Amino acid sequence: MKEKQKDRRGVVREYSRKQLEKYH
Repeated sequence: MKEKQKDRRGVVREYSRKQLEKYH
């Protein structure tokens, strides 16, 4: 469960970074 949460958090962080790049 902990591993899954970490993976999900990493995905969200990457998604946020991609969105920021698109906005910039």
